[in-house]
Amino acid sequence: MIVLYLDLLPENIPFVVQCTKGDGTKIDPTVDKLILYEEDGKDLMFSDIEVNGSPFNPEIVNSKTGLWGTLIPKNEFSAHKIYLALWEMTIDGIQTSKIEKYFVCNSRDFHLPKESQVFKYRLIDEKMNPIKEANIVISEDFKKKEIIFRGNTNENGEISFDVKDDTFTTGQTIFVWRNRRGYTFKNPEEQKIRTWNGSGKKISFGPTPD
Repeated sequence: MIVLYLDLLPENIPFVVQCTKGDGTKIDPTVDKLILYEEDGKDLMFSDIEVNGSPFNPEIVNSKTGLWGTLIPKNEFSAHKIYLALWEMTIDGIQTSKIEKYFVCNSRDFHLPKESQVFKYRLIDEKMNPIKEANIVISEDFKKKEIIFRGNTNENGEISFDVKDDTFTTGQTIFVWRNRRGYTFKNPEEQKIRTWNGSGKKISFGPTPD
């Protein structure tokens, strides 16, 4: 079965067949046509639905003996369906046929799911001591319209959270709001994303209270 990726194909899809005699000699057919059936496979009955424009009348390709084909607009096809291409030809006075099977889909159907990244933030004081139970809000924008995390730091002054692999880019600026009784912070704090490669991908940065 041949796979056709609609999102990668040009506007028109070539369907081509090489005609030969029984001994392999190339020969042009005297009668030929291409019938394209659309099959969704939802039941145990073959569909008799034909692609718009079927049957098609192939023409000789590039003046090559026995090489016949036609171009069919890709918008006549639908993703996730099977198409049966039936070539009916008369070659050297003998009626014959050839069947080809096509599965149509989009290349993005086969993309692997995005992996998660673990992002870590550590809040410390001027003596490098962790600040625990501090409320943290992290946003991609200055006005908190794109908040990506809310939570409190743990005993080590840290918070961590999972995001999809394409959420951030290295060097991206994010904004952090910090709040903890007994501390005064200048909010929001701007931080640059930097990556660490270990058992996963992590972001670490450690602001100190003002």
